[in-house]
Amino acid sequence: MIVCCFHTGGPYAVEADRLRASLDRLGLLYRIDEVPCRGSWDRNILITPEYIRDVMQATAGPVLYVDADAEFHSVPEFHDGFDIAVHYLKGRELLDGTMWLANNSRSRHLVDQWCSEVREGEWEQKTLERILRRRPDVRVNRLGPEMCYIFDTSKRLHPDVVPVIEHHQASRRLKDEVQSQVGNNR
Repeated sequence: MIVCCFHTGGPYAVEADRLRASLDRLGLLYRIDEVPCRGSWDRNILITPEYIRDVMQATAGPVLYVDADAEFHSVPEFHDGFDIAVHYLKGRELLDGTMWLANNSRSRHLVDQWCSEVREGEWEQKTLERILRRRPDVRVNRLGPEMCYIFDTSKRLHPDVVPVIEHHQASRRLKDEVQSQVGNNR
């Protein structure tokens, strides 16, 4: 399994440095890439399926995608027999901040479909959620909150859960900063 992540530089590079340090501490194989900013946070999140597709094409084994603001506290374990593993907040809302893909023909086709259907104006995770509802052939494993642990929300909803992969929700702090950096670079 390879852990992968992309970021658009600037303040997100600092987030990726924390991720890198946690992966180094645990001895996990990873790939962290800086990609060009597309002008706003809303456009940048649309990179996700394209990035995952590129990583899946470049490697033979399973892929674990995480957002740049993730931090690993322990080595995650995933079960074979699934095409994709994601967490559903409150059992309903798909979160793609932690996403494991088997890198088989079904998961690659799923990611290709995701790339073709993702559109500006809709969060990429909503597009994936919609596709999965239409794809009963895709074997989905629902991850527990410890695998996509949001530092404040998950703590409130699951006070006894110990995070494996924690997300620091950098977009709450940096969304506007990305937009202003783009504006200053024109």
